[in-house]
Amino acid sequence: MDASLIVFTFQINLNNSPEDCTFTDTTPYVANGVALADVRGILKLTGPSGVFYKNAGWDSDDFSAPDIDADVSLILTGTALPLDANGDVLTGTYTVEYKVDVSLTVYTATAVEYDYCFDNPEVDIDMTADCATSILTSEDNTDYDVDCNGTTVSPGTTTRTHTVKYPVDLGISDVVETADTVIVGPNIYTNIWTTTISTVLQYILPDGLIVNTTVTGIDYLDVQCDECQCDFILCIQNIVSRYEGYLNTNPKEANRLLNILTRIEAYWMLYSMAVRCGEDDLKDSYCASLVALISSETTCCSDDDDTSSQEIIPVSGSGSGITTYYNVWFNGTGVPSSSLGNNNDYYIVSTAGGGALVGDVYKKITGSWTYQFSLLGPAGSAATNLYELLNNDMTAVGTDAGTLEKDLMSYTLTAGALDANGEFLKVSALFEFATNENTKTVKLYLDGTEILGYICTGLVTSSTKYLEFEVYINRSSVAQQRIITYAKRQAVPASNIGPVWQTQTKNLALAQIIKVTGQNNVASANDIICNELKVEHFKL
Repeated sequence: MDASLIVFTFQINLNNSPEDCTFTDTTPYVANGVALADVRGILKLTGPSGVFYKNAGWDSDDFSAPDIDADVSLILTGTALPLDANGDVLTGTYTVEYKVDVSLTVYTATAVEYDYCFDNPEVDIDMTADCATSILTSEDNTDYDVDCNGTTVSPGTTTRTHTVKYPVDLGISDVVETADTVIVGPNIYTNIWTTTISTVLQYILPDGLIVNTTVTGIDYLDVQCDECQCDFILCIQNIVSRYEGYLNTNPKEANRLLNILTRIEAYWMLYSMAVRCGEDDLKDSYCASLVALISSETTCCSDDDDTSSQEIIPVSGSGSGITTYYNVWFNGTGVPSSSLGNNNDYYIVSTAGGGALVGDVYKKITGSWTYQFSLLGPAGSAATNLYELLNNDMTAVGTDAGTLEKDLMSYTLTAGALDANGEFLKVSALFEFATNENTKTVKLYLDGTEILGYICTGLVTSSTKYLEFEVYINRSSVAQQRIITYAKRQAVPASNIGPVWQTQTKNLALAQIIKVTGQNNVASANDIICNELKVEHFKL
């Protein structure tokens, strides 16, 4: 045995109370022919203000009460560190001296000096709410790198707990994730939301000193939307109820109320479009028209003293008491009926008829469906090859009793399968949520890139447990795709997502993996079940 073989590590634990240090003897005794039962060690620890720990037998080489009894443990922990006037661990030089008794022979290890140059990073949280989509986003923007005398040190390990709390009066379970960005909704609610972030970190400083720490932060966001999005829902419902009540008793009054509801619906559509296009002046003008119209008909409108949380309905969903959706894609046989949809909606012909061909796209403009273009292009020489069902997996797969993201179903698109610009895939996935309040997250990936995600929060019932993903992947070139995504929830139209347009740059000359995943917030098996993954190929 030689003193030069003695090695150890030294850790400062800022996440303990009080802050303390840990010494670990990492010498390979057994590999050097030394039995652990023959090894004892004593320590002397010196900080910036002097010695803060010394074994009672240090000066006399008395190992009767050792800090390290290798046959029991090679670790000494819990030694309190010196603090400054503010209660923080003193920065500066820490010296670790160590003696080892091996079968009555004393070896003195080389003293090691550590420079404790460390300040905890400050947690930076950014919370935003989008009333137009009824989505709240919480982001951890913390810079976890620290500076040690001009050297940037990144954490070796990072374990984050990112918690978003609903307004307290709702009694809805917290959303707890590990990601730096957490998205809640649709739908969200007015009132005060809270985000807390707690991150456990370990740093190894340039001289080998290990620092363990936990940083925490909290932020609040008072979500309030303008009166057109929150305050007048009950007022409009009041007008609708009166209209329905007069249908059989006073047709003249019912017709008058219907005219008012139609005007409300028109203003709501204009308001929604202004919100989506970022036209704040127009948005305010249409909102003022709504306020004036509703106020002239009822006095039930918003009570400023009401502090309860109110659900925010996205502008793309039902907004006026009459079910209305904007920028929706429909499909069906032949030319669409004039009674279908609203202005700016789109329609794809899925079955030829009435002069319309499969793949023809129509847009509703001023009440009429107008042909725009064909997704399929001119007919090919072999019509039987225009469509191909690539995958229709209907073997149900559920999440396990864990909280990690789990692959549920996948399909590998053959290299070069989309071999002409304008060809597209339709990918459909059907999910079933367990009827409980656990948060559930489902995602669809294309070659490792998430292109559609949905977070289910709140209580799921038997009438709201199904969710359908619908994705169109259109080839623009061999290295670029135009993608349209939808998420449609059973009996919860306000939480629907889409259409959302995006561009991806996957190399279609290579095989591409399409997969869907599920992630439980609570470790409960089959909280999410994928019942089907269907991939259809529409060719030129």
